[in-house]
Amino acid sequence: ACSSAVLDEAYPFVDARLRALIAERLCHWVTWDFEYGVMTGQLSCFCPRCLEAFRAEVSLAANLPLDPTTIERDHLPAWTEFMNRRMAWLALKFKETCHAAQPPARLQVYSGYQCEDTKWRYGVDWAMIGELQACDLASCGYGRSWEQLRATHTALRGIPLVVGELMHPYDRNSDDVLVPATRAVMLRRLMDCTGGVLL
Repeated sequence: ACSSAVLDEAYPFVDARLRALIAERLCHWVTWDFEYGVMTGQLSCFCPRCLEAFRAEVSLAANLPLDPTTIERDHLPAWTEFMNRRMAWLALKFKETCHAAQPPARLQVYSGYQCEDTKWRYGVDWAMIGELQACDLASCGYGRSWEQLRATHTALRGIPLVVGELMHPYDRNSDDVLVPATRAVMLRRLMDCTGGVLL
């Protein structure tokens, strides 16, 4: 989708559709699983309007050629920040729509832990989400890097964090044994989270 349009004139359609789904399903939570790279993701648009928005945001010369190839080669860090910001703005809009729906719902955003790889590979910068308070609950996947866990808590600025514990092998064709959710594992994950544990 064109992220410029979705954040502007197309948002009333998104708002109406999301409200209708919440009313139809009577859900109290909406979970947005966002794990899309900044070059090929759902919001990665390279139309003239999005390219001009990017050019203006990072103060690039008007005659500088911009397309996916030049952006990935010459401007990837700036493009990553640009796309992360757009995702955060859209999350805030989703949150506002969820809160105004009937029945009111809350927004959970799911992605990887806060790190440079998550910003580029999954399109999410939790610091931007935290700054905007753009969701009611944040949820991160599996694994347990203490540095990334701490960075995620810091970035969220008080938004509760659900952490994940993977029990079944991620590869459905794997013959690896199920990892038991022992008391020790659950205690560790409960100490890591502020919003719950996803098994």
